[in-house]
Amino acid sequence: MVSETPSRARMVSETPSRNLFEDESYDEEEEQEEDIIRDTHKFIQHTHKLIKKLVKGYKVDSKRFTVNGRDLLTLPARDPVKFCLQAMDILFTKEELGTKRFKVTRKRGDREPLPTLDETKVKLIDDAIIQRYGLDEYNRTAAQVRRQANQKCSDIGTKVLKKNKT
Repeated sequence: MVSETPSRARMVSETPSRNLFEDESYDEEEEQEEDIIRDTHKFIQHTHKLIKKLVKGYKVDSKRFTVNGRDLLTLPARDPVKFCLQAMDILFTKEELGTKRFKVTRKRGDREPLPTLDETKVKLIDDAIIQRYGLDEYNRTAAQVRRQANQKCSDIGTKVLKKNKT
């Protein structure tokens, strides 16, 4: 019985050796593309490892969210709106809340808008909401949080005006 498949040694010896520099089909652009793909793959692997390390080692700095001895992240709020309103009571005085607004997004008519509350404290509330409820929930409820916070400021301002008139 004669074997129809050639031996491996014979196949290797008959396979022409490829010298890329003498081969007419060699294309320098193909080699550059392969190098770019290889480098990109290495970069992605390295970035993936870095992200894993960052996520694994990520810790919340609870001191950052502690104000006047209260940790904002432990407030007993069920949703971002209630959380914001409770945090405002801790971060701002009644006078501040009555004379300023949480965030002003547009000018209303000819009236000059009220000044806004301290931006660093407002940013702290936003960051605490993101930390506690997540970025998706923050984005979903940001407009409602702003409206309710501004309404709280307006209500307190009305109470302060009534108190001053009497």
